[in-house]
Amino acid sequence: AISSQAATILHVTTGKPGSLESALDALRALKSSNTRREVHLEGGTHYMRRTLELDETDSGTADTPVVWTTSPADLARGRVAILSGGVAVPRSAFSPIYQLLVA
Repeated sequence: AISSQAATILHVTTGKPGSLESALDALRALKSSNTRREVHLEGGTHYMRRTLELDETDSGTADTPVVWTTSPADLARGRVAILSGGVAVPRSAFSPIYQLLVA
């Protein structure tokens, strides 16, 4: 939810590799902003190519916080954003292993 104060909102979709890093770069460019900053993540899994490195300067202040959250529209639909550093492996990549028992 957006507070009563003005906010700068960045939207991140799941289908664009590097979107999280781009959002972080955009937030850092807005450091002089005196408004609340929000990153709305599209519901679903965001696969990360590398670690998203945040430091104390990325959290904003008590008066102008930086908030990373699932987009309100997706939350209303029951969808949440998941950040994953794992690699999606398709089911077709697996095959059964047969083991012979030797007495």
